[in-house]
Amino acid sequence: MLVGLAYRLQEFQISGGPGWIGSDRFDVEGKAGNPKADPDQVRLMLQSLLEDRFKLKLHRETKESSVYALVVGKDGPKIKLSSDQGPEINGPAPPGAGPNHGAMRFGAGSLTGNAVTLSLFARLLSQQLDRIILDKTNLTGRFDIQLHWTPGVGEVPYDPSGYTLPPSDSSGPSVLAAIQEQLGLRLESIKAPVEIVVIDSVEKPSGN
Repeated sequence: MLVGLAYRLQEFQISGGPGWIGSDRFDVEGKAGNPKADPDQVRLMLQSLLEDRFKLKLHRETKESSVYALVVGKDGPKIKLSSDQGPEINGPAPPGAGPNHGAMRFGAGSLTGNAVTLSLFARLLSQQLDRIILDKTNLTGRFDIQLHWTPGVGEVPYDPSGYTLPPSDSSGPSVLAAIQEQLGLRLESIKAPVEIVVIDSVEKPSGN
């Protein structure tokens, strides 16, 4: 999970390494020197931490893999452009509020996007489906998105902002059907090159 956060990868894109990397748990505390550091800067700091404390060494490869292509359905898109097409707002939203402009929130079987690009929608949805999703809609701009589906068994809500929506009604459609029915989009299974990282060596860290 830490390697995935540091390199913006999903866990299935990480291979190699000893068995304990997927079972042992660690408490990690860090503070950025710049309190206004953006997520990309924080990821670089986490990469440095992994290299320093875990002696992590890895290399990148590309392999052909099954992915989803997000495309427009035969009847056209049902999503609406947001009235505010301005840039996203960084930082966490207040507790109980909707997602920030340009951000998304997940619950178990529910998703809310506030003025999000479809490339962001595809990237975050891929973490729910455990498969890379490529935006092939050719739709530009920012969209307000609401999606509700029946969550899979054991589905854990993912929310980068740290706030989760309540679970949706379990009587709804599957996520693939919901995307087509509610958004006018669909997911096609295709083959495409996927980047992976291979862990060459890693060590358990010593205590502070």
